[in-house]
Amino acid sequence: MNVEFEDCKDFSEGLAEARKNGEWGFVDLNGKYVVAPSFQETRHFSCGLAAVRLNDKWGFVEKEGKTRISPQYENAAPFSEGLAAVRRDGKWGFIDEHGELVIPNIYEKVRRFSGGLAAVAESKSAWKFIDTTGATRFNLAEGKLSKDFSDRKIYNELDSVTNHNCDLKLQCLEFSEKLLPAFIGEKWGYLDESGNVVIQPQFLIAAPFSEGVAVVAKQPGKFVYIDKSGNELFAGKQFDYATSFSEGRALVFKKSKDYFYIDRSGKQVGSKTFCMAHPFSDGYALVNDYLTSSYSL
Repeated sequence: MNVEFEDCKDFSEGLAEARKNGEWGFVDLNGKYVVAPSFQETRHFSCGLAAVRLNDKWGFVEKEGKTRISPQYENAAPFSEGLAAVRRDGKWGFIDEHGELVIPNIYEKVRRFSGGLAAVAESKSAWKFIDTTGATRFNLAEGKLSKDFSDRKIYNELDSVTNHNCDLKLQCLEFSEKLLPAFIGEKWGYLDESGNVVIQPQFLIAAPFSEGVAVVAKQPGKFVYIDKSGNELFAGKQFDYATSFSEGRALVFKKSKDYFYIDRSGKQVGSKTFCMAHPFSDGYALVNDYLTSSYSL
């Protein structure tokens, strides 16, 4: 399939956000619009719903384009574990899939629910974890949460937050495949769900595990892949940039070759390279070559 759009994003639950004539809608795996491009802005589908902005207000639509929750919020995030963060009067709270307010709009900042918990802050730096009823589970020392890795990108900025219970910093505050990147001393390593160090701190950058492997870097611009024992894979092959595996492939970058994909053996998939590309999702990847400024699937 080679379908061009003004802009588009990765597939999620079989649909991808795509822009035409300045407005956003959703296309299926054949590149056909199933939700007409009529929105100012959109978020990806999750739990069968997508946040959309219409007339400067956010609401939620179903996959057929039917409005489930009417546009009424200042901002909205995708659903996760049955709850979505929404902002009203400058404060964030959480609603369920029927639009009922479950956790009141009292927070300055929030993160999505993962494993039944979400990080929230009533002030700019006082973070804590709450459960799905809004009850506080534990507090965190002042600090900044890093951008999460839900889109499988690696972030070089290592903003973090310190856990009161031990001398470490949590990079993304979400376990992935039962392991969590953690900043211990001056390096990143990995903890298990009991808080035990299972991969010693030795990395400048450490991403969550995906499909049994993780992207790490001991030096800037020298990314490698490791297994859950901390062993380097692919004979220690290094990349200038690398992303987590998705659907058996990973997007990597070398200055001499631009962006390309590798398989689980570390070998390049095909011979084509791209000036910009995204990880695979639902069997497709969003790419951009040098011949056109448009994105293709």
